[in-house]
Amino acid sequence: MLSAVSATMLCVTSLAGITSNAAGAETQKLNTYAVYCDVESGSGVMWADVYFRYNNIDMDSLEIEAGNFGGDVTHSTLERTDDTVYSASFRADGAIMAPGVLFKSKFWTTDNMTLVDGTMRTSAFDATRKFMGNDIVEDSFVLVGDANNDKVVDLDDETAVIQYLGNPTDYKLSKEEYYAADVNFDGVVNDADRKLIRDYNNGVIDWFE
Repeated sequence: MLSAVSATMLCVTSLAGITSNAAGAETQKLNTYAVYCDVESGSGVMWADVYFRYNNIDMDSLEIEAGNFGGDVTHSTLERTDDTVYSASFRADGAIMAPGVLFKSKFWTTDNMTLVDGTMRTSAFDATRKFMGNDIVEDSFVLVGDANNDKVVDLDDETAVIQYLGNPTDYKLSKEEYYAADVNFDGVVNDADRKLIRDYNNGVIDWFE
């Protein structure tokens, strides 16, 4: 992993800490992005690293938190001439055998955040720090609120959530769409998420916390 330029431990800054760049634009919406890293049942993962590059944009704020396994997680960003490198490291208290989310990162920006093609990489290690592979931990990069995965948050996303809640068999959400629809980050997609997507589209809120 890259050496940390700015490292943040679990339970970092709240959205109230967004920089003045965003605070000064009271009516300007922020795009909320999230990266989820998760494992399937019986993975045996204890350590995980994620690395990717994205377009060089003015990031307003970012947070990271562990998922349902607890553990410790840190992250860093390195700004370069043409792009920005993001890396994160996770350590569980023991080998993970149940399915679930290791950690998730959230980003807020007035610009469109775009990954550089082919750069997203996740590495997994067991309790002895032995490398397990790059496909054990699954990563998902989503625009939060984009429940239909068309790269924009609009009224169609509220409709997608309504359809899913009314008939999840016929209106399924992919894993990435489910993560994007869970705009309050509580692990489930429900009517509270639909209302927040509606509020965002109506200008009642300017970002997803």
